[in-house]
Amino acid sequence: MGNDEIFEDYSPPPYQDPDMEEESTINERFSWILLWIMTFRIRFNIPETATESLIKFMKLVLVEIGGEDFSKFPNSLYLARKILGLKDRFRILVPCPKCHKLYERQEVINFRQDDISAVMKCHHIEFPNSNHHKSRSCKMALSQKIATTIRPELEFPLASIQQQLGAMFRRPNFEYSLRHWANRQQTDNILTDIYDGQVWKNFKKTNEEDSPKFFRNDVADSHLGLMLNLDWFQPYDGTVHSTGVIYAAICNLPRDIRFKRENMLILGILPGPNEVRLHKINHYLAPIVDELMSLWAV
Repeated sequence: MGNDEIFEDYSPPPYQDPDMEEESTINERFSWILLWIMTFRIRFNIPETATESLIKFMKLVLVEIGGEDFSKFPNSLYLARKILGLKDRFRILVPCPKCHKLYERQEVINFRQDDISAVMKCHHIEFPNSNHHKSRSCKMALSQKIATTIRPELEFPLASIQQQLGAMFRRPNFEYSLRHWANRQQTDNILTDIYDGQVWKNFKKTNEEDSPKFFRNDVADSHLGLMLNLDWFQPYDGTVHSTGVIYAAICNLPRDIRFKRENMLILGILPGPNEVRLHKINHYLAPIVDELMSLWAV
């Protein structure tokens, strides 16, 4: 390998922190009813279409009983979320359909040529050391223009690890569960969980020889070990479309609750329609690694 070797650029767009302190629009009169519906939906895993039908039915009942006083009760799941102040916390990036380089959504939507709204093309160089002309630049269209609207070809929803952990730490007994591994009974020479492995026992906070171990009893509920996973699934019946989910399990949690849905960190959703080749997944992992590095530095 020569000294002039150039590596492919997997770096994501610069992070832009959205305004998460948006003023809530909660209507106190309706909120308890809507919160019950949302809780009912989560408890019994009810799909959105059924939830929306339940909201419409509830409005009919309330208007019939209470008259026009309930005319402003929402008649859709979208309006119910708006009244409760709920919103998606995903950061949306636009991947190139060909090489999967990531771009900011607003950059793609607002792209202009000669002061006219236009389709932006990918400028990523996938093989920077190749002399082949066709390998020098991707030039794949990142969006399509429909009438006067620019619509990205693909979208990559990216969730914040910090925000999800913040919500988890506000749950009762969550920190207690994180300390489970430090308080458990141990049996010599028997491997029962990840805590018995050499990495968990010997992993250090820094590369310095006198560095303390990262996983210690005194920081059992703050030094977290995350296990990253990628699974593909078919979201639609009758057609071949693979969607991928990058998610993480918190290894500090007891094994019986570690992989429960409420304890999983959803990191990103790969759009499909085909499974991404392994080396191209680096583009999707890059912003996740950046956030993990920032959390490590805290």
